[in-house]
Amino acid sequence: MIKFSETIESVIKPYQGLLGKDFVGYRNHLYRLVNLCDAIKTLTDTEFEKIAIASVFHDLAIWTDHTADYVGPSEQLAKNYLKSIDFPEWEEDVCKIIREHHKVTACDPNLSLAEVFRRADWIDVTLGFRTFGVPRKQINWILREFPDAGFHPFLAQFIRSQAFKHPFNPLPMLKW
Repeated sequence: MIKFSETIESVIKPYQGLLGKDFVGYRNHLYRLVNLCDAIKTLTDTEFEKIAIASVFHDLAIWTDHTADYVGPSEQLAKNYLKSIDFPEWEEDVCKIIREHHKVTACDPNLSLAEVFRRADWIDVTLGFRTFGVPRKQINWILREFPDAGFHPFLAQFIRSQAFKHPFNPLPMLKW
């Protein structure tokens, strides 16, 4: 069980004020994701770091750009971060993780990092309804260790408001 990541903590810290009351819920979502990714596929240290960075940025533009069409802006935030730490060689992998995480169908028949993350996000968003082979006991343990803290109600409200504002395209972040 990954209970602390220096990468997650240092990358999300500058956004704590912006996230406000959603900070703990989003942070716990990130920890659920990295643990679910590791449950799907044992990650190398480098894979973990890429997943950790992508996790922080994958939905962040909901708050930075106030939009449901947040995947592109979230990718840009990740690119800027990777450039700032002089890791441009990770851009392709990290951005693919972000770009593909809301894909309804598999983005890759193999277990690429993007596919691992996509599955983990679906497990978390569905509160374990979708398991992708991860034992429910393990999912429940992760969910208990990192409580929702209002994240899923926030998502539900966000989706409702988008459906009201944009009834013909309420979920622009989803891809088939």
